[in-house]
Amino acid sequence: MSIYKEADSLYCACMNTVIKAQRIIETAAQQLTGLMQECMQRHEYEALAEIAKLATHLASAIDTADAKAPRVAPKHNRSKADSRAKATNKTVTSTSPTRTNSRASAASKPTSQRKPGTYPKFRIDGDRLVKVGWSKKRREEYEHRADWSSVELVVKKLKTAYSPNKTFTIEEIFPVTDADQNEVPTYQVYLTFAWLRESNTLQKCGRDGYAYDPGALDKDSIAEIRAITKGCAE
Repeated sequence: MSIYKEADSLYCACMNTVIKAQRIIETAAQQLTGLMQECMQRHEYEALAEIAKLATHLASAIDTADAKAPRVAPKHNRSKADSRAKATNKTVTSTSPTRTNSRASAASKPTSQRKPGTYPKFRIDGDRLVKVGWSKKRREEYEHRADWSSVELVVKKLKTAYSPNKTFTIEEIFPVTDADQNEVPTYQVYLTFAWLRESNTLQKCGRDGYAYDPGALDKDSIAEIRAITKGCAE
């Protein structure tokens, strides 16, 4: 075997190993995306926050793998290697997870997996907003609570950062902080967001976006929704 063939063989072996590693990471990313969709459907926001952190680390690992992947083929056979790389990129692209496919998959799941019209439930307990959900795994109710001050901070952030009818995503509103730059716990932000969704204060716009009508986040409107939520639970 000539030195050129040996170099070409080593290059191909290295590329194949990197591609295998990328596929493993991409599969894990796809599975995490599916878990996040399930958490959103079940309104399990604490678990969603933890999985989102893992997904962030995984995305960083994918970027690192891409950066370190061998890019240059041996000079004597570069055109041939470029052709293989193009074919490889097509293969990797076809197996990469997309948010559209994940959401379509989640949307296709039968709604009977969650008790329709029953959960989540919201109530006001003193100065706290309470969300009651149903755990399929434990087959029992669970509760998440948010201080009303946290609810007000989320509403304030939405109102000041986005004008009425302007589309935004829930990920864009983080972090939510008070005057002392203390962050509102992630699960409390998601809880408040779910409450605003459930009360139709926030309207779904497209695949990932949300928006609100003029006046929907005003103090009087939020007070009215709070009163209705409190009255429904009594």
